[in-house]
Amino acid sequence: MRLIVGIDPGVTTGVAVTDLRTDYYETFSARHMSPGDVCHALSQKGEPILIATDVQRVPRGVRKIAAAFNARLVHPAYDLTSAEKHKLVSGRSYGNTHERDALSAALFAGKKCAPVCRKVDFSLKQRGMLERAEDVKELLIQGNAGNIEQAVALLTAGGKEVPVQKAPRQRTQRMPSADDVRVKRLARRLRELEEENRGLRHELYAAKHRPESAAVQNLRRSIAALVRDRKRLADEYELYRNLSQRYEIIVPADAEDITDKVVLLPKGVNPGVVEARNPKALIAGTYVDTDIPVIPADRIRIEKIGDFLVADKKDVESLLASSFIDWLKKYKEARRNI
Repeated sequence: MRLIVGIDPGVTTGVAVTDLRTDYYETFSARHMSPGDVCHALSQKGEPILIATDVQRVPRGVRKIAAAFNARLVHPAYDLTSAEKHKLVSGRSYGNTHERDALSAALFAGKKCAPVCRKVDFSLKQRGMLERAEDVKELLIQGNAGNIEQAVALLTAGGKEVPVQKAPRQRTQRMPSADDVRVKRLARRLRELEEENRGLRHELYAAKHRPESAAVQNLRRSIAALVRDRKRLADEYELYRNLSQRYEIIVPADAEDITDKVVLLPKGVNPGVVEARNPKALIAGTYVDTDIPVIPADRIRIEKIGDFLVADKKDVESLLASSFIDWLKKYKEARRNI
């Protein structure tokens, strides 16, 4: 099976595998994977013909993997944004952000070669050669054939191309035209620009190797810290989004925003202050006199995933329903005593 492979290298390497014919996809990731480890894993799954990344500058390890399989490298003209990645992988599952980035790279590459694949399928179906579609696609994608006709000829003629016979041109003497003069002038100007470019490259090299000032060094450190913070916040958001599909997120009473959220009420905190901020419900270890639904802490299992406290959504909904019934009974009893 010919494969399109997306790779997100790093301390944790994410890998995604798709193919040219179906909606098949698979993702996996592991810490401290070498290019050799990735090659071994991919060789068990099929024959990679496209290796893709989600960033403009292809990492060295990805280049090594592509070279090992003699596969074509595909990368975007700019680093894909989080929104673009979410759109690409919509409706597909993955284990973490590394697998998401790898899957978005593989799907991006598949999208780029999709028009060629559709043309091949249509053309070979007309010829009754649909079983050779993957071979033709591979020849076209890797640049070993210029069009479908050439690819089919290579496959049906044992890989031997017939040279095209061209009639020899007769050389004639002619006077230089205005275009010839313009071309010579442009060629001379091009040589001048190339010489100027070499000089500028030398100056740039010298500038790069000058010691940086303290201000520039501080600025670089600040930028690096901002990049790390952005990456951390993106990972936290991705984890929150995935968790909120199955779990109820529990927030502390001093959180900035507790509106319509389940709040963990610590001992000694005035419930009236929390109630005024309109939470969805309270989780408390002792009796709390309030009109807001209260879930006893000993009746719900709270666990920590990453930096988030969570509880099973079904458990929360069940306890909220029973809390409402208890409140309704107390309300009716109070009405009878009036």
